[in-house]
Amino acid sequence: MITEKIMSISPLTPMQQAFLFHKLAGGVDEGFLQVQYVIKGELNLPLLTDSWNRVIDKHDALRISIHYKDIQKPVQVIHEQSIIEIDFRNWRNFSEEEQRSRLEFHITSDKKKGLDFSKAPLMRVALMQLSEEKYHLIWSCHHISLDAWSAGIILNEVFQLY
Repeated sequence: MITEKIMSISPLTPMQQAFLFHKLAGGVDEGFLQVQYVIKGELNLPLLTDSWNRVIDKHDALRISIHYKDIQKPVQVIHEQSIIEIDFRNWRNFSEEEQRSRLEFHITSDKKKGLDFSKAPLMRVALMQLSEEKYHLIWSCHHISLDAWSAGIILNEVFQLY
């Protein structure tokens, strides 16, 4: 993940403040989202990564970081560029049972890990190859930067570019 120049700094919206409050309160982070897709067919990982990064470039909300430590009021920073790398895992040699177990473990541990709000983009993408032409994609993101409706639009844009 690479973050470069800052485009703007602004206060959090009331909704963002609420999500930050709940995250900092501890417990389950209700704003954390995991969107999962099974992809069937041949997959070009560099092209998929490029598609994600082109969509991130297009939308300011996908290039934000949130800062709240040692300042009076939390702010969102929009970065000029933020690059994501897909966490690719080749699980083709594991049995279906082992793949399910690993997938369940990944989903749980990914959610526990959460997102570091101080680093843009506020998302992760993991891709597990299950067979020659079957993949499981997990997009982890947060409501502080987009809502569920927008998440669907973002995914549609990624796959249109792909």
